[in-house]
Amino acid sequence: MPFCEELLTASVIRRPTLHTVWMLSRIRNAGENAGRCEKLLQDTLKKPDVLAEIKSALREYLS
Repeated sequence: MPFCEELLTASVIRRPTLHTVWMLSRIRNAGENAGRCEKLLQDTLKKPDVLAEIKSALREYLS
């Protein structure tokens, strides 16, 4: 995994934003580490402290 993806993953885990979850979704759609990205997106959707706007975007990306 490239270093920038490691930083992105850490950022999404720490405090997801619309931009970071979008970037992670784009990486998943490109086929790069698709399984890992999919799991992180799903795990982020389940977190209770994630804003509703971000959860809505996550649902769209995962559909």
